[in-house]
Parts: sequence; structure tokens; C-alpha cells
Amino acid sequence: MERDERVLFAVKRLRMTVPQILEFSECWEHPFYDEKSVWRRINALKLKRRVKRVAEQSLHDHFSIKVNLKIWKDAHRNGFPITGIEKESSIPGASIRADFRYNLAHRTFFHENQRSALTYMGWKQKLSKYVKHRRQPGTKPFRVLITMDDERSLNTVYRYAKEVTEDYPEMCLFLLAWQPDLLGQYDTTTEPIWVTNRIVNGRPETASLMG
Repeated sequence: MERDERVLFAVKRLRMTVPQILEFSECWEHPFYDEKSVWRRINALKLKRRVKRVAEQSLHDHFSIKVNLKIWKDAHRNGFPITGIEKESSIPGASIRADFRYNLAHRTFFHENQRSALTYMGWKQKLSKYVKHRRQPGTKPFRVLITMDDERSLNTVYRYAKEVTEDYPEMCLFLLAWQPDLLGQYDTTTEPIWVTNRIVNGRPETASLMG
């Protein structure tokens, strides 16, 4: 995909702001130098009215994109190809719409970023749908990344993730991370900063995305 195609994709499909496009371009063969150079291409492509302004973007979209930019940049730095990016990705027949879906090398990930706590039934139903979909014959392996900035809510969802997979102790489906840690100095793809839904040797299992 050429750079102009990537700009079109970032504006129209990912609904990124100019600072986010600049950061996203760090994953490309020919990144932009600064925001002015991004604006020049946006104007040349007649996208000025389509590009999201920072003030227009919801906090949910802002943090969803921020988290994934960190993951994609870490993946790019470590040589893992990033493909198949979809925003608000629906799974046919599963009644699930994830914030993002993408592939890092050969692995498929769905991403759920939650800034306000869902109800107990809301999370229970959503996680159960992922389990049901994963167990369908012919479904290719995938993992679900869950990130939150509220540690208490994250711990609650972790408990739900264990509950919905308790009948499938070998299934490593959910990977959870506290957003401030994830956005810090850690490498999100190669360091074991994610907590899975599994218990191994009596302790919560930790994992990296690409380990």
C-alpha cells in the first residue's frame, strides 16, 4: 500500500486525527516528518473536510487508537508485519463488534477498550460470545485484547474472563492490560505485560503478544 493510500485509509476508515496519522506513519516505509507534511498530503488529496479534528474525536476513539498505535509501533520496531486493520470490526454470525481487529504477523487480535464500566451482564455476554465464536468449527485462532484505565474495572473483567473460560482451561483467549502500564516504557509485543484468562501453577498467567 502506497503512502497516499495509507493516508486515505487512516482518514476515511480509521478516522484518525493529524497527530495520530503522523504517529501511524512511523509504521510505514516512508513516514512523515511532521504534522505540516501530513497536512500537505491531506490537502493534496482533498481530505481536509474528512479528517478528524482533535476536538471532534470521542475519548473512546482517542484512547482506542492511542493504545493500538503503541502496539503497532512496537510490532513494527520488532519486525512483525501489521495487516488487516479494521476499526469497529464485526464478526459475522457472532453478534460481536470489536473496537479493532488486525493481524500481527500470523496472529489475529481483536481489541476492546473500555473507559466506562459495562454492566455485569454486558461484559459477561460479550466475553461469552467470543468464547462461543472461538469454539465454532473452522474458526481460526484469535485473541482478544482488553485494555482499561480503571484498575478496579479491569480486575472485575479479569474475573469474568476466567469465569466464561473455566470449562476450557487450555483456552488462552483473553489478554488484559492496565492502560497506564501498556502506554509506558514496556514493549507491548515482546514483554509479558498481559494477563491471560488462565491460571498456571496456581498463579495468573502472563504473556506477550508474540511470545
